[in-house]
Amino acid sequence: MKIPDGLPVTDLQRALREISRTDGTLDSLIPDGVFGPETTRTVQQFQRSAGLNPSGKADLETWNSVFARAAQLRKSRAPALGAAFFPPGSSIAPGSTGDAVLAVQIMLCTLSDNFINFDAVKHTGIYDE
Repeated sequence: MKIPDGLPVTDLQRALREISRTDGTLDSLIPDGVFGPETTRTVQQFQRSAGLNPSGKADLETWNSVFARAAQLRKSRAPALGAAFFPPGSSIAPGSTGDAVLAVQIMLCTLSDNFINFDAVKHTGIYDE
C-alpha cells in the first residue's frame, strides 16, 4: 500500500516523531507531509525496533504498530501540571505584557515545531505583531 503525500503522511511522521522522543533508535522527523527518504529511513528504523520487516513502507502492520506505540506512550506519560497564567475572566490583547503573553508566545513556538502552518515568535512577553 502506497500512502500518498499529505495529511496521512504527516500523521505518520508526527507519531514517529513522538516515538523518537523516547526511543533512541529512531531519527527525529520534521513532519512535512512528504514520504521521502527521511521518512522511509525512520519507518525502517521503527520496523527494526518493532521486529517487523524493515521495508521502509508503511504497510498496514507498520501503520497499526506505529500508532499503537504512540498511543501507549501518551497513556504512560504523567498528566501535565496546571499553570495559572490565565485567571478566570482575564484576556490579552495587542499591547498586553506579562507572563500570560509570554506563555502564549511559548505555546506558539511549540506549535511551530510540530505544525508547518505556525511561525515561531519571539519570547518577549509583549503582545506585538
